[in-house]
Amino acid sequence: MKNIKANLNLAESISDFQSSVKKLLEIVDVSKWDGNTVREREEKIREVALILAGQCIALLLYNLSQLPEAQAVAREKTQGWWLGRSVRHLTEF
Repeated sequence: MKNIKANLNLAESISDFQSSVKKLLEIVDVSKWDGNTVREREEKIREVALILAGQCIALLLYNLSQLPEAQAVAREKTQGWWLGRSVRHLTEF
């Protein structure tokens, strides 16, 4: 499995997806197509769709992490996990 860096630019992620899937939708020399060819294309389309979904999830998590309200809730909900000597180094996440 390849490592894919998060892209926080939704338009760029959609553009990358569109160019990848556009190539996969091209049908050339249909006489050589068989069930395996269709299956391989289907798998590749699913793979690029999952990459786009991952980019969307990364963007969602990033946006959530930037909200002061979400940071406060995270601090509140994890306070019981902190060790007695734990120190918060930042005033805001």
